[in-house]
Amino acid sequence: MNKFLTEVNDLCRTVDHNIVRVNSGGCAVFAAFMGQCLEKYGTVTIAVGNDESDTRSLDVLRTNIDVNVLEEWSDNDVYLTHVIIEFTYKGVKYHIDSTGVHKPRLTTYSGDFWILDGRLSVSEITSLASDTSWNHQFDRKQIPKIKKMINTGFKNLFNRGFMPTVG
Repeated sequence: MNKFLTEVNDLCRTVDHNIVRVNSGGCAVFAAFMGQCLEKYGTVTIAVGNDESDTRSLDVLRTNIDVNVLEEWSDNDVYLTHVIIEFTYKGVKYHIDSTGVHKPRLTTYSGDFWILDGRLSVSEITSLASDTSWNHQFDRKQIPKIKKMINTGFKNLFNRGFMPTVG
Protein backbone atom coordinates (compact mmCIF):
# COMPACT_ATOMS: atom_id res chain seq x y z
CA MET A 1 0.00 0.00 0.00
CA ASN A 2 1.42 3.40 -0.90
CA LYS A 3 1.95 6.22 1.59
CA PHE A 4 -1.33 8.04 0.81
CA LEU A 5 -3.40 4.87 1.26
CA THR A 6 -1.51 4.01 4.43
CA GLU A 7 -2.43 7.44 5.81
CA VAL A 8 -6.09 6.95 4.80
CA ASN A 9 -6.02 3.49 6.41
CA ASP A 10 -4.68 5.00 9.65
CA LEU A 11 -7.40 7.68 9.59
CA CYS A 12 -10.08 5.01 9.13
CA ARG A 13 -8.71 3.03 12.07
CA THR A 14 -8.62 6.18 14.23
CA VAL A 15 -12.30 6.80 13.52
CA ASP A 16 -13.08 3.12 14.17
CA HIS A 17 -11.38 3.25 17.57
CA ASN A 18 -12.93 6.54 18.65
CA ILE A 19 -16.53 6.28 17.44
CA VAL A 20 -18.80 3.81 19.19
CA ARG A 21 -20.50 1.37 16.77
CA VAL A 22 -19.38 3.26 13.67
CA ASN A 23 -19.70 0.04 11.65
CA SER A 24 -23.05 -0.80 13.26
CA GLY A 25 -25.23 2.00 12.03
CA GLY A 26 -22.66 4.69 11.37
CA CYS A 27 -21.11 3.19 8.23
CA ALA A 28 -23.19 5.34 5.87
CA VAL A 29 -22.26 8.50 7.76
CA PHE A 30 -18.60 7.46 7.64
CA ALA A 31 -18.89 6.68 3.90
CA ALA A 32 -20.53 10.04 3.20
CA PHE A 33 -17.85 12.14 4.93
CA MET A 34 -14.90 10.01 3.85
CA GLY A 35 -16.25 9.72 0.31
CA GLN A 36 -16.55 13.50 0.01
CA CYS A 37 -12.87 13.86 0.90
CA LEU A 38 -11.65 10.93 -1.21
CA GLU A 39 -13.39 12.28 -4.34
CA LYS A 40 -10.58 14.84 -4.53
CA TYR A 41 -8.04 12.02 -4.96
CA GLY A 42 -9.79 9.44 -7.12
CA THR A 43 -13.08 7.92 -8.23
CA VAL A 44 -15.54 7.11 -5.44
CA THR A 45 -18.72 5.07 -5.56
CA ILE A 46 -20.61 3.42 -2.74
CA ALA A 47 -21.10 -0.33 -2.57
CA VAL A 48 -23.98 -1.72 -0.55
CA GLY A 49 -24.01 -4.94 1.42
CA ASN A 50 -27.27 -6.80 1.94
CA ASP A 51 -28.16 -9.61 4.35
CA GLU A 52 -28.32 -12.34 1.76
CA SER A 53 -27.27 -13.23 -1.73
CA ASP A 54 -29.21 -11.07 -4.14
CA THR A 55 -28.92 -10.95 -7.91
CA ARG A 56 -30.75 -7.64 -8.31
CA SER A 57 -28.85 -4.53 -9.28
CA LEU A 58 -29.09 -1.22 -7.46
CA ASP A 59 -28.97 0.40 -10.90
CA VAL A 60 -32.15 -1.43 -11.94
CA LEU A 61 -33.94 -0.80 -8.64
CA ARG A 62 -33.14 2.92 -8.75
CA THR A 63 -35.27 3.35 -11.87
CA ASN A 64 -38.42 2.62 -9.84
CA ILE A 65 -37.72 4.41 -6.56
CA ASP A 66 -36.61 7.72 -5.11
CA VAL A 67 -32.98 6.77 -4.37
CA ASN A 68 -32.71 9.43 -1.66
CA VAL A 69 -35.48 7.90 0.49
CA LEU A 70 -34.23 5.15 2.82
CA GLU A 71 -37.69 3.61 3.22
CA GLU A 72 -38.02 3.04 -0.52
CA TRP A 73 -34.86 0.92 -0.48
CA SER A 74 -36.07 -1.15 2.49
CA ASP A 75 -39.52 -1.54 0.85
CA ASN A 76 -37.58 -3.30 -1.93
CA ASP A 77 -35.64 -5.52 0.49
CA VAL A 78 -32.41 -3.53 0.27
CA TYR A 79 -31.41 -2.90 3.88
CA LEU A 80 -27.95 -1.40 3.43
CA THR A 81 -26.56 -3.88 5.95
CA HIS A 82 -23.15 -2.36 5.37
CA VAL A 83 -22.01 0.59 3.28
CA ILE A 84 -18.55 0.46 1.75
CA ILE A 85 -16.59 3.04 -0.18
CA GLU A 86 -15.29 1.75 -3.50
CA PHE A 87 -12.29 3.94 -4.27
CA THR A 88 -10.23 3.83 -7.45
CA TYR A 89 -6.85 5.42 -6.91
CA LYS A 90 -4.18 5.48 -9.61
CA GLY A 91 -6.09 2.83 -11.53
CA VAL A 92 -6.45 0.38 -8.62
CA LYS A 93 -9.75 -0.32 -6.85
CA TYR A 94 -10.03 -0.53 -3.04
CA HIS A 95 -12.84 -1.03 -0.55
CA ILE A 96 -12.80 1.29 2.46
CA ASP A 97 -14.77 1.36 5.68
CA SER A 98 -13.79 2.35 9.19
CA THR A 99 -11.72 -0.84 9.55
CA GLY A 100 -9.39 0.44 6.84
CA VAL A 101 -8.40 0.14 3.20
CA HIS A 102 -8.90 -3.33 1.71
CA LYS A 103 -8.51 -5.14 -1.59
CA PRO A 104 -12.02 -5.78 -2.92
CA ARG A 105 -13.46 -9.27 -2.93
CA LEU A 106 -15.64 -10.47 -5.76
CA THR A 107 -18.87 -11.35 -3.94
CA THR A 108 -18.55 -10.80 -0.21
CA TYR A 109 -16.75 -8.26 1.86
CA SER A 110 -16.63 -9.65 5.37
CA GLY A 111 -18.55 -12.88 5.01
CA ASP A 112 -21.50 -11.35 6.90
CA PHE A 113 -23.26 -9.92 3.84
CA TRP A 114 -23.30 -9.81 0.06
CA ILE A 115 -22.31 -6.79 -2.00
CA LEU A 116 -25.07 -5.96 -4.46
CA ASP A 117 -24.42 -5.14 -8.10
CA GLY A 118 -24.62 -1.45 -8.94
CA ARG A 119 -23.39 1.49 -6.91
CA LEU A 120 -24.65 4.63 -5.20
CA SER A 121 -23.02 8.01 -5.53
CA VAL A 122 -21.50 9.90 -2.62
CA SER A 123 -24.33 12.45 -2.81
CA GLU A 124 -26.93 9.65 -2.65
CA ILE A 125 -25.37 8.02 0.42
CA THR A 126 -25.02 11.46 2.02
CA SER A 127 -28.76 11.97 1.59
CA LEU A 128 -29.62 8.49 2.87
CA ALA A 129 -27.27 8.80 5.86
CA SER A 130 -29.06 11.97 6.94
CA ASP A 131 -32.25 9.97 7.57
CA THR A 132 -32.64 9.82 11.34
CA SER A 133 -34.48 6.48 11.13
CA TRP A 134 -31.18 4.81 10.19
CA ASN A 135 -29.95 2.05 12.51
CA HIS A 136 -30.62 3.16 16.10
CA GLN A 137 -27.66 1.20 17.48
CA PHE A 138 -25.52 4.12 16.36
CA ASP A 139 -25.63 7.32 18.44
CA ARG A 140 -26.12 10.11 15.90
CA LYS A 141 -24.72 12.62 18.40
CA GLN A 142 -21.31 11.30 17.25
CA ILE A 143 -21.80 12.61 13.69
CA PRO A 144 -20.08 16.00 14.27
CA LYS A 145 -17.09 14.16 15.78
CA ILE A 146 -16.84 11.84 12.75
CA LYS A 147 -16.99 14.79 10.37
CA LYS A 148 -14.35 16.71 12.31
CA MET A 149 -12.01 13.71 12.54
CA ILE A 150 -12.20 13.02 8.81
CA ASN A 151 -11.95 16.65 7.72
CA THR A 152 -9.02 17.26 10.08
CA GLY A 153 -7.33 14.08 8.83
CA PHE A 154 -7.55 15.21 5.22
CA LYS A 155 -6.44 18.74 6.10
CA ASN A 156 -3.37 17.19 7.74
CA LEU A 157 -2.75 15.04 4.65
CA PHE A 158 -2.93 18.16 2.48
CA ASN A 159 -0.56 20.04 4.81
CA ARG A 160 1.92 17.15 4.54
CA GLY A 161 1.93 17.38 0.75
CA PHE A 162 -0.79 14.96 -0.35
CA MET A 163 -2.41 17.22 -2.92
CA PRO A 164 -5.79 16.45 -4.47
CA THR A 165 -5.45 14.87 -7.90
CA VAL A 166 -9.02 15.37 -9.15
CA GLY A 167 -10.93 18.59 -9.86
